[in-house]
Amino acid sequence: MSILVDTLPIVAFLVAYFARGIYVATAVLMAASVLQVAVQWFWKRRVEKLHLFSLGLALVLGGLTLGLNNDNFIKWKPSVFLWLFSAVILGRQWLTGALTIRTLLEKVMPQTGPIEPNVWQRINSVWGWAMALAGALNLVVAFYLPMNVWVIYKLVSLVVMNLALAVYTTVALGASTKGAS
Repeated sequence: MSILVDTLPIVAFLVAYFARGIYVATAVLMAASVLQVAVQWFWKRRVEKLHLFSLGLALVLGGLTLGLNNDNFIKWKPSVFLWLFSAVILGRQWLTGALTIRTLLEKVMPQTGPIEPNVWQRINSVWGWAMALAGALNLVVAFYLPMNVWVIYKLVSLVVMNLALAVYTTVALGASTKGAS
């Protein structure tokens, strides 16, 4: 259920775009983002901060897109989201030593053994820099390639990046726990 809720806005945007165009897709993204937060609230009685942040961006940038009839605003949404998430990940690590990715992952997976702090620092850095790079790539695709390519790229790049980061993290953690035993 969680994956369905997590991907609802982007999949709804993709379907609406190919059915009715960018402005209808933007409105659908806004509505699906509201629905995503509502479902999460009713299902778990809490809402992930990332979903609230994404909702805020969808409403502000989507509202500007629709209000000003300019699709450039909605093209910025993935980049702004990724860059701010990257800034949180890297900024917390550099300023306070807090490892955002470790905190997030330890909520959803049990620790299988001792993991060296430098492994978590490296994983955190890789995630942060990957988000920053993905935000930049989004703008290149959004502003230099046709709209159809960008719409598909948004979905595919999100899935591929998350899968690649999950594989990297799994391998790094697995290697760390083997080395510790």
